[in-house]
Amino acid sequence: MKRTVYSWLFFSFQILFMLVVPLILIWVQYGDLEKHYKLSVTAIILTLAIFVIFKKIFLQKWQKNVEIKIANIETNALSLTDEKSIEANKKVWRLYSVLQLLFSAVVPILVAILFVITIKVVEQGLIKLFGVLMFSICSIFIGVIFRVAEIFSQKLYHEKE
Repeated sequence: MKRTVYSWLFFSFQILFMLVVPLILIWVQYGDLEKHYKLSVTAIILTLAIFVIFKKIFLQKWQKNVEIKIANIETNALSLTDEKSIEANKKVWRLYSVLQLLFSAVVPILVAILFVITIKVVEQGLIKLFGVLMFSICSIFIGVIFRVAEIFSQKLYHEKE
């Protein structure tokens, strides 16, 4: 697909509302400017959550490509007979499998553990946490709306203006 001026504009708004605005809100709510820019545990966890949501929305296509490459490597392995080709194929398969594991399992498990720790640490501030999460969800929803607008503003390569 060919990007238009509107698609770039909507993409910019999408990044703004899905990543920048929630991170600024977290900084304003939980950043302590008097302690040389120290962030609380809650701010770190919320920042990780925003990045995980961002990863899910933007990097999922790349993750699917990795899964397709793994399937192609496994299919090609059925026809390989040369020892060097088999070893090279095995190395590439391992690399892509580790990448797939990192994106599929490690980050969500880490974030879940950090959420549990955060909830234990900030039981007193759950009302503030609720407000920040609700605002972040609203901001991300606005970003999704801009993503839909970006999709509809793109044109095919040979489409007339």
